[in-house]
Amino acid sequence: QSPENCMFGKYIDECLNDPCINGQCINIDGSFRCECPLGYSIDISGITCEDTNECEIGNPCGNGTCANVVGGFECACDDGFEPGPMMTCEDINECSQNPLLCAFRCVNVIGSYECKCPTGYVLREDRRMCKDLNECSAKPGICKNGRCENTVGSYRCRCDQGFVANPTQTECIDIDECRVMGNLCKNGRCLNTLGSYNCVCKPGYTTDITGTQCVGKHDLHSNCLILTHSVPSSCSCFYNNECSTDPNLCGSNGVCQNSPGSFNCDCQRGYSLDPSGQSCEDMDECDGNHRCQHGCQNLVGGYRCSCPQGYLQHYQWNQCVGEHCFIFFNGNIKTFCDTG
Repeated sequence: QSPENCMFGKYIDECLNDPCINGQCINIDGSFRCECPLGYSIDISGITCEDTNECEIGNPCGNGTCANVVGGFECACDDGFEPGPMMTCEDINECSQNPLLCAFRCVNVIGSYECKCPTGYVLREDRRMCKDLNECSAKPGICKNGRCENTVGSYRCRCDQGFVANPTQTECIDIDECRVMGNLCKNGRCLNTLGSYNCVCKPGYTTDITGTQCVGKHDLHSNCLILTHSVPSSCSCFYNNECSTDPNLCGSNGVCQNSPGSFNCDCQRGYSLDPSGQSCEDMDECDGNHRCQHGCQNLVGGYRCSCPQGYLQHYQWNQCVGEHCFIFFNGNIKTFCDTG
């Protein structure tokens, strides 16, 4: 049975009259619908397909200018961009398209490209070729403690006295003379400084005018004969006898002994040198080894033994003996007992 003779009525194909304007009619049961092609959209009547202005919907071109056309749109891309498969403007990789754009290295960036130069070079005015960078002019003071000398693609440092260049010759490093030169500051201690060194001298010595040698104080006393301009002047040095200059140099409990460039103190019995080595101070014999059996009492310049009742200290032995053991014989004290 044909549709025309169905029991509910005659079948009607609405699409036979082509009701859709700029679109395709699709027949459906009891009605129809219009489908619009790409670039069109159905209007409010439901039967007319109108052109869609894609330029008003978002930004279809991206990095470009959108122009609406019937059924679509066109993009006028900015410099450095070109239309892609989806008509959107996409970045052009200039470095891939032209490997000879840059003398050294081409780096693609969005919408353009940049040329890069190796270390020690900068771009010329054309922004493509490279030229040597004069680091000495571009970076004044780059060679601290030295003088900068430009080279092709780099520079080198000519270092001041007391400094040495690093392996790349781009930096001046202080020389530790005290470590590198092991024989400095005789009669003293070497102290490294930036670019040089100083001497810290032993007692009796002092630094020369440069501060890099220890000389005996006597070496600084001289008799200079100043002659005419045609005859050079001459100087003769003599020893400075510190012991003669200051008789009390070692105090009242020591004897000063002069030595080349210095002096020594010889202390009396019962005295020892203080930490400075230039004065004698009382020695506490009770702190060390002594022969006292019943207690020790320190005295200035000596010591004595403490004895129990009934005993006296022997005048020679620093030991205790009984009182009855002392006798006088011809004006002298004699003992005849064992010590106790």
